[in-house]
Amino acid sequence: MMNSTPGRVNFSMNQDWHGEVMTGEYPSVIDVSKGDSFTHSATDNDGSKGAVVYLGNNSTAKSCAWLLAWSAPKFPTTNNPNKVYVKCGDATDFQNINWNQIEASLDVSSTFSSFMEPITKTTCSANILPGKNFASVGANFGTM
Repeated sequence: MMNSTPGRVNFSMNQDWHGEVMTGEYPSVIDVSKGDSFTHSATDNDGSKGAVVYLGNNSTAKSCAWLLAWSAPKFPTTNNPNKVYVKCGDATDFQNINWNQIEASLDVSSTFSSFMEPITKTTCSANILPGKNFASVGANFGTM
């Protein structure tokens, strides 16, 4: 995850549908113009499927949120491929997340997702690439 916002972003919450973070926890802070990573590993045949939310400020110092969700089946197929989904905007819109709705959006997404929220002028994008026995997700959280 790369932080392209004007300030640091802080871990807020996560959702693990399948799998768990192997590093113990998600990065608590990602500094300006820096990146950080975590390993989310499958714990069953369903693979790795989760989401994470970070909070920070946009260019006008308004509190905003950036959400990254991913699905990496243990055995991806044409009918069940790797997927990512992103969303960003006003932090108040992320206080009571409907995780079923996020999962439904993720399930119909693809290997690339991008979003620009016009009011807060926040942006986010992500892609997921297959690897041998793993999938690699790259994400960017930003502002305009």
